[in-house]
Amino acid sequence: MVAGPASPNDPAPPVGPTMVPMQSTSVMVSDSFAKDAIISWFHGEFAAIAIIRQGSQLRNLSRPEKAKCYA
Repeated sequence: MVAGPASPNDPAPPVGPTMVPMQSTSVMVSDSFAKDAIISWFHGEFAAIAIIRQGSQLRNLSRPEKAKCYA
């Protein structure tokens, strides 16, 4: 091919990938830190469940006619 202006009959040059692959950066943490993180996550989840359950029990106490359905 001759360098110069491209004609409409020339095929388009092949196009490579448009995204640059990202390098994964894995962080190594100690085993005790990972266990503490999981335990604290469970603690937060169970605390949220307890609050939801407590709210539903209080609603049942405020409406005695509905409370007997859950007994």
